[in-house]
Amino acid sequence: DGYNLTSRSFCDEYRKRVKSKVAKWPNIRLDYGPITLLQGYDTCELDTFAEKVEERVLGFADIHSHIDDLLEAAAR
Repeated sequence: DGYNLTSRSFCDEYRKRVKSKVAKWPNIRLDYGPITLLQGYDTCELDTFAEKVEERVLGFADIHSHIDDLLEAAAR
């Protein structure tokens, strides 16, 4: 019925797990406080917008399981 975790430890562990996978994402930063897991931005021309969005969505699909794993480990 809940989780036994702290925001700082959750973020630190998540960032360790995804660091190598997001390292090539443009302008990505992982050094924000515990309420922002990662942040970044990208620019593109209109004719490459769809490809950029698809690339980022697939990237997030690749790392989302780490959140589930951390929450499962912290479940009471």
